[in-house]
Amino acid sequence: MLISHMYQGAALWQIANDERFTAINRITLVSPAGVESRKGLVVETEDGEEVGVYFKYATKPTSPPNDYAFTFNRDAKKHLEELNRECDKTFIVLICVEDKQVCCLPYSAFRDMLGRRIRARGEDEEVTTLLANLRRRGGFRVNVNSPGTKGKYLGSPTEIPRADFPRKIFE
Repeated sequence: MLISHMYQGAALWQIANDERFTAINRITLVSPAGVESRKGLVVETEDGEEVGVYFKYATKPTSPPNDYAFTFNRDAKKHLEELNRECDKTFIVLICVEDKQVCCLPYSAFRDMLGRRIRARGEDEEVTTLLANLRRRGGFRVNVNSPGTKGKYLGSPTEIPRADFPRKIFE
């Protein structure tokens, strides 16, 4: 068993134990370059919605500012686009291992952050890193850095309450 399966399994357990859950289906995502990914799943809800979930994990936060870093290469970005096309809605499930917390980031927020980063750089990049900061008494703040800097975020962060996972998947 891969370590990633253990982390993803803990998140899947929370999804499967929600009363509105009916099924999980595997989906093989293929980028235009022909690279396959099995990080995405389709969750069926009691309302008949198909919700795409794409799993990423980070084992521990960086030294100050204590952000969990989640990287998305070009293929991963294309896989997410494909998952979003196939489903009624899509979430990126960011698993923060050390803190034992899960951030349920809407795909639309991910696209907004990518757009800000592309506009700031003038072009897309091979790898984009999302930064998730878990506040002690609050939820997550998710953002990207300004190009060429560390610790300086690009625009306002997306605020995600801790209680959004797995609740948002079923709303």
